[in-house]
Amino acid sequence: MVERTTHLAAQALPAAGLFTNQAMQELPAGLSKLNLLVTYAYGAAGGRPLFDIEWGTDVDTTNGHHELIRDLTDFVGSGAVGRAPTYIDQIFGPTPQSASALKYTLQYDVPYGITKFRLIVAEDGNTGSPGTITVEFVGGTGEG
Repeated sequence: MVERTTHLAAQALPAAGLFTNQAMQELPAGLSKLNLLVTYAYGAAGGRPLFDIEWGTDVDTTNGHHELIRDLTDFVGSGAVGRAPTYIDQIFGPTPQSASALKYTLQYDVPYGITKFRLIVAEDGNTGSPGTITVEFVGGTGEG
């Protein structure tokens, strides 16, 4: 079990629709469920966040870097790539109807062998007036 932990401290999202760039977060061995607790307030009407989950391993730690796992939608090819599992990695958050902050959760099953994650966030709805975001996480094994 992972107690409530800050993943992305309260901050304004980057301007022009750019994603946040926080460090990967270490996950304890055996963690299978990840629950991300999001608080978002728009900077101007029409604002909404865009989330991108990234998974990593400790397989290649050359120069202190982690190995980033991506799905097939990140690659463009001219021919068939065969059959492979993919997952949806970008999610649009809800568009608030007022300036009050929205609080909601994003839930993920942690892929087998994954040791790190990060949820990067960009302003999607109104990139000229980015909103503010906080992301915390809790996790467990899905048992009990």
